[in-house]
Amino acid sequence: MDERLDLQAELLAQMDETDAGADGGDVESIYFLLGLPGSGKSSSLRPIAVQHAGLGGVPPVVDADAVRVRFPEYADGLGSGVVQAETAVLTYGRGYRWGEGRQGRVLLGGAPVIMLDTIGDAEHLPRTIARAVELGRRVYVLRTDCPVEVCRERAMRRALDNRRVVPLELIDAKAGVPEHAFEAAVATGVVDGWAVVNTAGETADISSASADFAAMTIAEVPA
Repeated sequence: MDERLDLQAELLAQMDETDAGADGGDVESIYFLLGLPGSGKSSSLRPIAVQHAGLGGVPPVVDADAVRVRFPEYADGLGSGVVQAETAVLTYGRGYRWGEGRQGRVLLGGAPVIMLDTIGDAEHLPRTIARAVELGRRVYVLRTDCPVEVCRERAMRRALDNRRVVPLELIDAKAGVPEHAFEAAVATGVVDGWAVVNTAGETADISSASADFAAMTIAEVPA
């Protein structure tokens, strides 16, 4: 057990070292990027958030996929399911024996702009938002709008192209979860801006949004 905790601590430290604040972003803020695996969170929502924040690059990101691939058992995707539960613990810190997981460390890390790339959880997301507000951050929430079958197709293609494996049963099990999490986030009443982004086609476009995102002319980004 202690050896496993040592490994987890080492992985967290490695990710800390990769974090760097991007140029720009004078206002401390957090962008929650919600959607199923394969829905376009990384390819579509991150560029929109970067543009909205006025950044010159991508800031520190909390991303379970980035945590998952660091476990030796991941083995180029063959062990993706094996490390799924441990990935969630290390990413979000819930039940983590040594305190803060990746999410908590990024929240407290001091970068002016940070992102949380996640499927979403209607129970836990409002708590994370409340904590971000307590830390003085503006809160923005973006959600992909993409059919489950498209997410599955992209996940299978991604597994073949770069061995980035996400179990298809996870995608099926989480259908509808990002939508519920998004609704719970906006219902907190403390979200400073939001957008729903259609990512089902070749390029992404904002389908509905708060005034600040609706006024954006987004750079063309692939879905």
